[in-house]
Amino acid sequence: MRFTSCTLLIASLVAVASAAPKRAKPQDFSQVEKFHLMGHSFSSPLTHENNAAKWSLEGASVPAASHVVLTPAIANRHGFLWHREPLETAHFEVEFDFTVSGPDVTKSDGFAFWYSMDNFDSIFPRDGKMPDSWNLFGYKANFNGVGVFFSNFDKSGRVAPSVSVQVNDGSKEVLRTTVPTDFYRAIKFRNPVEPVKFRFAAGPKGLQGYLQLVPSANSPWMLCFSIDSKLKAGGFLGFTSFTGPAEGAARTDSVMIRSMNVQNLDMHAAGEKLDSMPGSMADVAAEVLSTPAPHDMEGSTDLVLKVTRLLSLHTQRSEASEEAFFKTLNAVQQQVHHAAHVVRELRREVEIHEEASASSGDPTRHVKALMNEVSTLKAQLEKSLQRNQYLARSMSQQMKNKALDEEADHTREVHTLARRAVALEAAVTHHRQRSQTLVVVCLLAVVFLAGSMYRKLQRMEKAHFL
Repeated sequence: MRFTSCTLLIASLVAVASAAPKRAKPQDFSQVEKFHLMGHSFSSPLTHENNAAKWSLEGASVPAASHVVLTPAIANRHGFLWHREPLETAHFEVEFDFTVSGPDVTKSDGFAFWYSMDNFDSIFPRDGKMPDSWNLFGYKANFNGVGVFFSNFDKSGRVAPSVSVQVNDGSKEVLRTTVPTDFYRAIKFRNPVEPVKFRFAAGPKGLQGYLQLVPSANSPWMLCFSIDSKLKAGGFLGFTSFTGPAEGAARTDSVMIRSMNVQNLDMHAAGEKLDSMPGSMADVAAEVLSTPAPHDMEGSTDLVLKVTRLLSLHTQRSEASEEAFFKTLNAVQQQVHHAAHVVRELRREVEIHEEASASSGDPTRHVKALMNEVSTLKAQLEKSLQRNQYLARSMSQQMKNKALDEEADHTREVHTLARRAVALEAAVTHHRQRSQTLVVVCLLAVVFLAGSMYRKLQRMEKAHFL
């Protein structure tokens, strides 16, 4: 009985030991055939034309002009950047540029790169409340897949940046205090002069991670880990980060992902969904990728015909896309020309304003002069109207006096002249009222013009300062 128990215990220990990852000899992937997976790659800015719809950004993660901000330098912030579609290959290579910037003494954990068998969109808590188990660089501790940890601290809590890897099947929790893991390299990746490059390769012989501190053709790639674990197809790529609790005086880091390039190392797998292609084109592409390399003339000819058909379908589709692109480009050019015309007009008005300001020192001088001219015109009109009214009254009085002295045969003519004089006086009075109304309208127009010019000058000065 004891022998049986010992045998079972030894067998279980052997099974656990065989399941645990081991260090492996690095594999040279430079000579391995590979092709670019455009649907899983991106370069900043991350826009709708640049696969933005295929990425899920949650928490504090936002796209910017030259990078994606995974987390800003603000405490108690989570950042998530996950691809919505799985990789249809188990052999792939991922290369991304990143920057971690912050103070010498930080409270940010760092960030992590993931290949997870769980779809992030289906497990992310939409209520915004992070579960207690999501405490491993902002992601759940019982992940199913592989995580690469860019940690700011060692196991004792001291600032000591490192890169390590951990494989998990989701059955256990990986504690933050166990990072860096057994497979790691201490390396100072924080606050670089240029963005740092990291390369993760998953091949038939295991997993490897390399870091390049100075991106250049001659700069060496430093091996961070190499283990014999193998991955399954169908996982999701993503990044997570946590900036640390709000308590404490220490400041936090900002994490930025500049770009990401994914390569398929399996020539017999599509690597990603071909949903973006038309049905016939996707079928031909899948058939070409799944066809073994031919070793005879007939097989080579058949493969060439398939590739030719794929290129023909791609050309037909590209023509329609290019036509739509050029239409959009022409519309944008017209908008740019219109904007340039508006800018030229605005510049001309600004120059006139500057000349007026330089000559008089008072931008409202012209408005004041115009108001003075209108006031002078009003005074002249009032004097003219008073004089005409006085003449009309005098003429009317003279006609009335003359009517009393004239003989009876001239009475009708005198009355006619008197009526005309009265009509003339009424006409003069009406003209005076109209003139006064015109003067009031002119004054209102001048006030409105002055207000408009003043507001426009304020906007122009505000735009100039901005």
